[in-house]
This record gives sequence, structure tokens and C-alpha cells, in this order.
Amino acid sequence: MARKVRAELSRSLSYPRAAQRRGIEGAVIVRFEIRGGRVASSSVIRGSGSPILDDDAARLAARMTGFRAGSGGDLSLEIPVEYRLE
Repeated sequence: MARKVRAELSRSLSYPRAAQRRGIEGAVIVRFEIRGGRVASSSVIRGSGSPILDDDAARLAARMTGFRAGSGGDLSLEIPVEYRLE
């Protein structure tokens, strides 16, 4: 399940332009609550220090509510959302 959630996050992630222009990088830790194989809720549990990145990660995580992460099972996942300039 964690692999599917990470893959969906990576696929959906786009670097916020304001952070890109300012050269801001960081990681936001997001907790996903999985119930019955689907993302039931999410929350930022550790911010990056940048409100721009934190808000973007929270928005991205909220859009994943209802995402099918696997078959059955209830669990909690903590996944870093990484913002790195290349």
C-alpha cells in the first residue's frame, strides 16, 4: 500500500512556482490513514519550514482522499513529500 501511495504522490507532485523562484527546498511529512484499502484522511505532521511547501503538500494529500491504496486493511502511513530543485 505504501508503494502505491508514494507513486501517486510522485505522479501528482508539481513544484510550487513561488518556491521555485525563491529557491526553497524541503520535505513535508504527511500522515495518511488507510481504512478498508482507501485513503480516509491525511494531515501534515511535520512541516518543511516553508508555508508554501507545507500548504502545497497539504493540498496534494487532501486530493488523495478516496484513493485506492490496496485491498482491505487499516493502517497509518507517514510519507515524506520531497521538494528538491534540480
